[in-house]
Amino acid sequence: MTIEGLDSLLKKLNNLSINANEVVKKGVANATKKVQGDAKDLAPVNYGQLRNGIVTDVKEEVGEVIGEISATAEHSAYVEFGTGPVGRASPKDLPPGIEPQYREGMWWIHESQIDPAIAEQYHFIKIETKDGVFYGTYGQAAQPYLYPAMKQNEEYIKESIAASVRMEIKKGD
Repeated sequence: MTIEGLDSLLKKLNNLSINANEVVKKGVANATKKVQGDAKDLAPVNYGQLRNGIVTDVKEEVGEVIGEISATAEHSAYVEFGTGPVGRASPKDLPPGIEPQYREGMWWIHESQIDPAIAEQYHFIKIETKDGVFYGTYGQAAQPYLYPAMKQNEEYIKESIAASVRMEIKKGD
């Protein structure tokens, strides 16, 4: 993402002996918190691991300030992109270059690996065998929360960084 006019603002900061990267870092940190909050609002909730595992990080790499919002729960990608044929067929607005791979066909989950209430909630097929109960599924639909949170905040992200820079310039005047 780029911000028009940011280079000239950064030059002004440097002329005022202000650390431009630190100023941009403040704006990026503010923006990542906003996107994190929106991602948490958009994330579906069963037990809260997904929502509670949405974290931020701001770092500097080779003259760039990078803000990251990520989900640490083991199932976070499955929720964002969906699974199986159902996930493949569900509508998604994906970032360029992201092409999830989906398992084809139905798969079976033994009762020891899933809470029966969850299997029922998601309408899994249930069969009883001599080896126990199995639940069958064709996957789950995508329930995007991370990428939409970023997309809906693109203007906010730019404005947050620009506002941080403008504030430091005003302090230096």
